[in-house]
Amino acid sequence: MSRRVYVCEKPDQARIIAEALGGGRRGDGAFEGQGWSVCWAFGHLLETVPPDAYDPALKVWDLATLPIVPDVFRFEPRDRKAADQLRAIGRNIKGADEVVLATDADREGEMIGREILEKLGWRGPVLRLWLSDLTLPAVRKALAHLRPGAETAPLYHAALARTKADWLVGMNMSRAATLRFRQGPGKPLSVGRVQTPTLALIVRLERRIRDFRPEDYFEIMAEVESEGHRFRMRHAPPPDRRIRDAAAAEVLARSLVGVSGSLRVVQEEKSLAPPPLFDLNGLQQEANGRFGWSADKTLKVAQRLYEEKQIITYPRTDCQVLPEEHKGHLSDLIRTVLSVPAFAPLASRLTQPLVRASVYDDKKVTAHHAIVPTLKRPDFTVLDPDERQLWDLVARQFLAAHLPDHRFRATGIDLDARGTALRARGSVPVFLGWKEAFQGVPEVDPKEDRDPAKGGETEEEESRDPLPPVRDGAPAQVLSASCEKKTTKPPPRFTEKSLLKAMKNIASYIEDEAARKRLRQTSGIGTPATRASIIETLKERGYVEIRKRQIVPTDVAMALVDVLEKVVRGYCDPALTAAWEDVLEDIASAGDPGTSQRRMEQFVAATVDRIRRDVALVKAAVGGTVPGIATAPARADAGPARAPKACGGAPGRGPASGGKAPARAAAGGGARATMGAPSGRASSFPSRVSGPSPGGIPLVVSFADKDKAKALGARWDAERRRWMAPPGADLTPFRKAGFLGSG
Repeated sequence: MSRRVYVCEKPDQARIIAEALGGGRRGDGAFEGQGWSVCWAFGHLLETVPPDAYDPALKVWDLATLPIVPDVFRFEPRDRKAADQLRAIGRNIKGADEVVLATDADREGEMIGREILEKLGWRGPVLRLWLSDLTLPAVRKALAHLRPGAETAPLYHAALARTKADWLVGMNMSRAATLRFRQGPGKPLSVGRVQTPTLALIVRLERRIRDFRPEDYFEIMAEVESEGHRFRMRHAPPPDRRIRDAAAAEVLARSLVGVSGSLRVVQEEKSLAPPPLFDLNGLQQEANGRFGWSADKTLKVAQRLYEEKQIITYPRTDCQVLPEEHKGHLSDLIRTVLSVPAFAPLASRLTQPLVRASVYDDKKVTAHHAIVPTLKRPDFTVLDPDERQLWDLVARQFLAAHLPDHRFRATGIDLDARGTALRARGSVPVFLGWKEAFQGVPEVDPKEDRDPAKGGETEEEESRDPLPPVRDGAPAQVLSASCEKKTTKPPPRFTEKSLLKAMKNIASYIEDEAARKRLRQTSGIGTPATRASIIETLKERGYVEIRKRQIVPTDVAMALVDVLEKVVRGYCDPALTAAWEDVLEDIASAGDPGTSQRRMEQFVAATVDRIRRDVALVKAAVGGTVPGIATAPARADAGPARAPKACGGAPGRGPASGGKAPARAAAGGGARATMGAPSGRASSFPSRVSGPSPGGIPLVVSFADKDKAKALGARWDAERRRWMAPPGADLTPFRKAGFLGSG
């Protein structure tokens, strides 16, 4: 009898798939049934090894040993638990006739499964289970339509290419930058393929803000009367013709009083289509704008709703449409969502839901469709407040997509007052349409939603008061006029919402027109699944801080980007990184494994050539320093300090964080890889580690070492949000463990 083994990414997936196959029984690291076994990983079981695993001499950081380029990249179990699980999977696939990869249906999921099979030496047939929905009916349908393994193998090659490139950039450029530019002791500097250009976006915006010099200008506010109606109109010239002289503005205001003319009135009924369904980037932006959530928090909550609760579809998607076959169960899905009491008032509006071609479009569906609710009714008694809030947002967006357009009447009133243009603009809702789905939900504050790419300018102001029903051609007279002083504003700092938007559509932030033209319309830096981790990495490494939702770069970040721009500018260039992402997408979309492997090898070879050149440039650099930083600054939402993720790389998925864990840090093994200042340099940067305090001695403890620190007697100080050695404790064991820092 033939035997089929399913390899899942996580235990929860394995349990659901086993249930869909008939249940089975718990066996040796697997669920077992008639002719099948379902085993599981804990995210990435394997990780790239650090340089000293290739050569122990590389444990010491030395410019002379750079660049480090492995002949063959090695992957080893990340810890003992991973090694045990790998052996359990090996026992299960031994003697199997075929293996079905049932890991997450994306690049990273493909790599998690394929790297296990590579490590175990599996050379038999491989099939692929492709899931976007973990409800039992959806899993059973997918099990009946397994894909050939060769169809998705290019995703593995794209993920492997990204992993190798991130290792090469992170290990080499981080060591080179630390040894050549860091001033004083402290954490290693971190340079990464995606992390650094993202940081450069933030730093360049900060320079614009700091260099900005506000200028006063004046607008004229006039009270106008027409056929018994009084209303306010404004003279607000465009930026290049603004009134900058107060006396001139006063003269103009006085000259307008008593002026008569005919009104030009234009009324137009307009419609506004609903916003698109959520992809991950859109969901993260909306949750940041509405709730103030970080991108990382949104992803984690969405992942729980998908994996544990099965009430939304696969969240790590870059698609905002649904396949046309989903029309077949639209009524069932709407019925499920409307069964939640909060949505009952919408039932009469959705008896015949609107099916838009812009929502159901097979041509725009990528590996996964948009994020929508599943047919499983949510049980709010088992959802925490964050889960309820995010499901509610996804559900409202889905319902809105099936409601009519919002309609409003836009009114424009113009008056030519002897050559001075006076204007008034306003709009009045005519039909709520899809906006009814969001009634009672707080709207995003427009001040929090300004786009840094547009500078400090805002859209033309609408009248706060309803405009009167004046007719076109009616006579009007200016009754009074006054000056209103205004001041130009700097561009707003990034929020996580606007930074995610910039990372997805990077062209708006590319100054070089030729480079902008080379980019695709969809070019971005990072991927939907990795952008949140990149932002978190910048926080953890002390490169950015969050202040009232705004992302502010630290002095270390400013200095790092400044010196890199002078020496190896490409790492600060989002256009180059976006072009790299386009190449990775070309690998992932190759038609066959042979082509994707060839493209992967070419990409890695080109990365090696670049690293050799750039390391030489750093070695030859003259001048430029970056202050050392002893430990990452505390954040209001941070727990114990965690070891840095791989420099510039997206984190892999592992057991440490519910499916996602950092790859080995490029800085020679994480936070513990701190080293003394290069010879002859003394730090002029104040240590961020405070001295003795009533609560004890502050410690530098990575997330991975928290249990070790606790065993030595360390205690977590919730107020300071850091680990502390108790007052009067013997510090010798903490010093030996490296928990007292190196500053």
